[in-house]
Amino acid sequence: MRKLCLALRFAAQSTYAQQPAALVVEGAGRTPVADPANSPQPAIQNFDPCIVTQGTTPATVTVKGINFVRRSTVHFKGKPVPTQVVSPTEIRFTLDAEAQRIPGRFEFVVVNPAPMAPLYT
Repeated sequence: MRKLCLALRFAAQSTYAQQPAALVVEGAGRTPVADPANSPQPAIQNFDPCIVTQGTTPATVTVKGINFVRRSTVHFKGKPVPTQVVSPTEIRFTLDAEAQRIPGRFEFVVVNPAPMAPLYT
């Protein structure tokens, strides 16, 4: 299992103004998401929002990158969280009140299912 980590920071409610998550309209032209026998290494380009105001429940984070597959999941604080794979280049995850309980800086990980495709052929 290969993982990629980035940081997501929570701010106490009085510290930062609330920043809404990106709105993405899904339609018929959506790219199908593959479910390959050997998963590629996922890579993250960016995510939005970078700061979630504590108490914004549920908070949805949109992640842009490459090599997301149908069974990709996001782990936050070491636990899987509700994940929606929108396309091979976009994934969303939701943080409930318990995940936002303590303000701070936290890592999340996008995990593709095993077996992984070799990096070099």
